[in-house]
Amino acid sequence: EGEFYFDDEIRASAYPFIQMLKQSGIRIVILSGDKSRHLQTISNKLGIKEYYSCWPHEKAQRVLKLREEGEVVLMVGDGSNDSAALAAANIGLSVGASKIAAESADIVLMNEDLQNIGKLIKTKRRR
Repeated sequence: EGEFYFDDEIRASAYPFIQMLKQSGIRIVILSGDKSRHLQTISNKLGIKEYYSCWPHEKAQRVLKLREEGEVVLMVGDGSNDSAALAAANIGLSVGASKIAAESADIVLMNEDLQNIGKLIKTKRRR
């Protein structure tokens, strides 16, 4: 018995976006439906230490747990599997969204360049 999966290509804009978040002191957590081994590979490439492989309802539970711990949660998602977590976050941000994710989010970015999220964060922090 073997295992087969497609490797997702990490968006080029992800690397500078993650660096900007780290430099700003923002806690980064990946919640993904990918298998743990695949998720670990992606997280290592991005330099993210906190990641969880979970079902869609578990994503929302983790978001709620973070909020209970006093975290302000910006959830970024792009598909219907993210809709519950987007709705549970303080701010739900849908990128290149499916219809259900867009309906669950507070903000929808149709351009999938992650640096646009960084611009939103920087603009908000300046105010």
